[in-house]
Amino acid sequence: MKPIDEHIYIKRTLEGDVHSFGEVVKNYHLMVYTMAYRVLKNREEAEELAQDVFLKVYQSLAGSNMKSKLSTWIYRITYNSSINRLKSQKRKIETTELDYSVEFDNLSLPDANYNINQKEKRKIIIDA
Repeated sequence: MKPIDEHIYIKRTLEGDVHSFGEVVKNYHLMVYTMAYRVLKNREEAEELAQDVFLKVYQSLAGSNMKSKLSTWIYRITYNSSINRLKSQKRKIETTELDYSVEFDNLSLPDANYNINQKEKRKIIIDA
């Protein structure tokens, strides 16, 4: 997207034309998703983050000064959001409740030696 086009789409979006913002999303979705996926290494998380990024971009358009290119601004939001999400995932501690225990009965498990002996006996009988 050319810088001139960016400013036109931003101006139209700020005037209430959501289709113009749709063009912004269409042009930058792959970049945002790819960046998020490279950081998070999870497709679902990357897709969810991409949606969050475009929501942030939409909500922040009115307050932005647009001194830099739109792609640079979106890239920065994506990178920061990805790193923040990754940090929050690392902080979460997964726990598993041990409400029940499973006991194994050794007698009910198949004996590997028995199976090997059976195969050897069959081979000897067949060969004979």
